[in-house]
Order: sequence, then C-alpha cells, then structure tokens
Amino acid sequence: MVPLKLPNFLTLLRILAVPVVVVALLDGTPHGDTLALAPIVFALAALAALTHGLDGYVARSRDSITTFGKLRDPLAASWMGKVKT
Repeated sequence: MVPLKLPNFLTLLRILAVPVVVVALLDGTPHGDTLALAPIVFALAALAALTHGLDGYVARSRDSITTFGKLRDPLAASWMGKVKT
C-alpha cells in the first residue's frame, strides 16, 4: 500500500467532511434547532478552507503533486462550496 501524503490526506479529510456538514445542516438538533449547529458548520467550513490552501502549498513546496491531488482537490473544493451555499 502506498503511504498517503499529507496534501492527499487533507484533501481526503475535506471530502469526508462534506456528508458531516450536510447532515448537520439538514438534521439540526433533536429539538429541530438548526441554528445550534451553526458554529460547528462554520468551524468545519473554515477548516475546509484552511486545508484547501494548506494542501496546495504543502504539495508544491514538497514537490509531492500527485494525480489524486490534481483530480480530487478541485472536486473536494467544489463539493464543499456547493454545500455551503
């Protein structure tokens, strides 16, 4: 098995965060209060934005650009962008 490089790991985390954000936005709390989860959704969105910039920087600075990163990084950014709107 090929070891997962840091930029690809960050991209994978963003992809895995999409369903978490969707569920948090749609389900709310047991009492139906969706605003209670707003800080969590905001934190996940901010973390996704931070990792988006970080993984690109790390990949370029360490010369660890991969096909996975080239294909999945824009996909993860697009999915997270669609979820936040």
